[in-house]
Amino acid sequence: MTTTDSPKTVPSDSETQALFPEARRRRHRRWVIGIALLTVAATALALLVSSSSHLTHPSARHVGLARWALRLGTPNAAPAFFVAGDGKGGVGVYSTTSGHLIRTLSPQSPAGPDQQIVLTKNRKSVYFAQPSGPCSGQILSGPISGTSAPTVVISVPGNLALAPSPSPASDDLAWVRVTCGSTGSTTSSSLYVTNLATHATSDLGAYSGQLSDNEIAWSPNGERLVVQSGSTLEVLDVTRPSSERGSSLKVAAGCRLASPAFLTQGQIAAIQTCYSTIGKLRTSSALVFSIATGRPVALIAAAPPGSTFQGLSVDSSAQHILLGVVNPTGAENVQVEAGRLIAVGHDSPTDAQW
Repeated sequence: MTTTDSPKTVPSDSETQALFPEARRRRHRRWVIGIALLTVAATALALLVSSSSHLTHPSARHVGLARWALRLGTPNAAPAFFVAGDGKGGVGVYSTTSGHLIRTLSPQSPAGPDQQIVLTKNRKSVYFAQPSGPCSGQILSGPISGTSAPTVVISVPGNLALAPSPSPASDDLAWVRVTCGSTGSTTSSSLYVTNLATHATSDLGAYSGQLSDNEIAWSPNGERLVVQSGSTLEVLDVTRPSSERGSSLKVAAGCRLASPAFLTQGQIAAIQTCYSTIGKLRTSSALVFSIATGRPVALIAAAPPGSTFQGLSVDSSAQHILLGVVNPTGAENVQVEAGRLIAVGHDSPTDAQW
């Protein structure tokens, strides 16, 4: 592939240090807590199971915003499967109906767990980041069918390649390059777009978002990217010069936006989590933002008291939303249906994608 010179801007965000070890610790913690919860509370959980064998949770209220509703048109069925970690450090495919693991596409590499797993729009291929050393890693892609092993698509020796996000036509790939110093600490993070046919790469500038979750998404027409930038989200028009590209979404003081996904050309779904001045959780909500105004216009769902949303995915029809719910005693993935959170199983880690 062809890459440009390393970015001149050097962010100081300490969150990007030890990225893969942190992902491993988070995944391990969720699984240990989830297994203990299922063992101790099996009887209690059984009483909450509905006739379709799914748990349901009421979504908390949110003052001042209308409830998000499906856009008009023929309703589409929810996707039959989603992707997430397989619980053993690899890439897994899960049934939406049962929540159970269907197959593993890639086992954990010797250097650590795979992460940031995403599907192409046609749902035929999966992209993910895989570590290869203390501060080196590559991006791989493989068929969702599992008929052949994933292959490397982005690799920059001595650097981490993270946060893969394929364009709607799957001809371009947005990703983040992370460079480390001699001590292993991050010295720079930059956003790139690579043409997968020619390998020509464009540098879109410094990246200051999180690097342990999926924080980059394409618009349906492939002309815009939404990326995390500090505590907010920035919308970039990749068809314009860099000086004309950016606009940021509005975020309240003490809050942070994460896990963006386009609902339409003009609307973005994202998670907003807010804390008090002493760091205590106040609210965590999935909201719809208008790109034109940068402000929230609708509530998708609010996390139950004491819980936070982690990971948001919108299907290609923009009618179905998948969220991860995390609380002090466990974690699960849920589907939003008519304002309720319907669990799709405890088997998969959060940050699931469909």
